[in-house]
Amino acid sequence: MKFLHGSNSKAAAGARCDYAIYFGATSDNYAVIPEMAAKAAGLKMYLNETFNTLRLKDLTEWIKVEL
Repeated sequence: MKFLHGSNSKAAAGARCDYAIYFGATSDNYAVIPEMAAKAAGLKMYLNETFNTLRLKDLTEWIKVEL
């Protein structure tokens, strides 16, 4: 959550328009997303090669999550 506070503070300090913070789903952060969900505009799930470090190989773990 520390990174979220830093990101939000930087965005708020320099924003000249409305902004939103999105979370990126990974194959190992599914357990922490529910506690941070209220602080995000949405959750991005990359299922192709566009964003290699955030690419999900499958949705197996995410299917179990209740937000």
